[in-house]
Amino acid sequence: MITFQRITSPSDSRFPEMLKLYKSAFPSTERRSTGELQQEIKNSERFYANALMSDNKMVGIFNYWIFDSFIYLEHFAVNPDLRGKNLGAKSLETLKKIAGKHLVVLEVEMPQTAIATRRIEFYKRSGFDIVPKDYAQPPYNSHGFMLPMLLMADNVHVAKTQFEKIKNSIYKEVYRYKMQES
Repeated sequence: MITFQRITSPSDSRFPEMLKLYKSAFPSTERRSTGELQQEIKNSERFYANALMSDNKMVGIFNYWIFDSFIYLEHFAVNPDLRGKNLGAKSLETLKKIAGKHLVVLEVEMPQTAIATRRIEFYKRSGFDIVPKDYAQPPYNSHGFMLPMLLMADNVHVAKTQFEKIKNSIYKEVYRYKMQES
């Protein structure tokens, strides 16, 4: 059985292992600095940094944000030596149970590499689909740039109708990104 155990402090004994996987699984352009991650864990009520647990062992990380009408899955990784054991699919099932009737959305890289394509197919097998709207991930730091990505959701119809609200919430709360006025 997969469970999520929320990490609420950088002094949590699971934080170092979580941080190691976080840094190895995501390039620096797609993650926060260690200090910024620690600040979100300590200060944001919406942010849930979780150790993915199975048989009292940390098997991955699963970080998400809870908004009024949706849950945004920000970072999700299974330990490399445990991949292929259906832990990822089970984790997404657990998140959907937590979400209840709330929409679940996530970002994926454009399908320009074999790994990115496999990741999209994995999410599709788990009940997600691509939201047919232009989307870009804001930078995590002031030196970064907008990164073209795809938004996926477990209910594309709802995601399309609420797209601007979802995008604006993610930009404002997750990335602290201010849209340029035209």
